[in-house]
Amino acid sequence: PGQLAFVWRPVRGARRYTLEVLTPEGSVRAMRETTDTTAVIPRSEIGAGELRWGVRSQMDGGELRSTTRRLTVNAR
Repeated sequence: PGQLAFVWRPVRGARRYTLEVLTPEGSVRAMRETTDTTAVIPRSEIGAGELRWGVRSQMDGGELRSTTRRLTVNAR
């Protein structure tokens, strides 16, 4: 049980955001779309290990990707 909460700063002009939790190889482990700057994902969906996460901001006429950040999820 449990959840992981992700929070990021708003991007001016963004209409929505896509949070991606990635494996070290770059495969998507979990994804959430939101109009907010927060998202919650159950630990059971992410699993354990060394991961990375980042946000894609969708704007009129384009998309902006954040740099990815490290995320370590310990096994329970």
